[in-house]
Amino acid sequence: VTRKRQIEGALDVTPLSKRPKRLNKDAAILIPGDEAEEEAEPVVPLINCIIGDAYMELPKLEQLLVKMVREQADLAFRLQAAANMEMCMKRALNATDLYRERDADQHAEENAAKIAELSSRLAEAEKALVSAEEARAAARGGHGSGWTDF
Repeated sequence: VTRKRQIEGALDVTPLSKRPKRLNKDAAILIPGDEAEEEAEPVVPLINCIIGDAYMELPKLEQLLVKMVREQADLAFRLQAAANMEMCMKRALNATDLYRERDADQHAEENAAKIAELSSRLAEAEKALVSAEEARAAARGGHGSGWTDF
């Protein structure tokens, strides 16, 4: 659950020009370890240290290209979407493999039961055939094995 955090204090709401301003070479870029850190304005680290592994002052962040920020956000969104799709595909493939294994096990059990049933029927048929042959041989008077002699 995400909640919006209310920002307190005065905000500088000045419209930005469509063309980004170039960074002033005289503008101070604070680097960690400066002695004047306590007196300086708040410092925000840039995502992935975009500008020379340095930190910029808050007013200077407004001068970043909006297009670059949008591209980075778009790239992050696409990467997240691709990761989500890949995870969904992995889950689907794992579920498919699981169901295939279950089906294979179930079919193997069913086939084993069918084979056992057919084997017992074959054994019964063989016993019936042997008893019929013995009965036929007994009826003939014990001549031959019951097969017709040529």
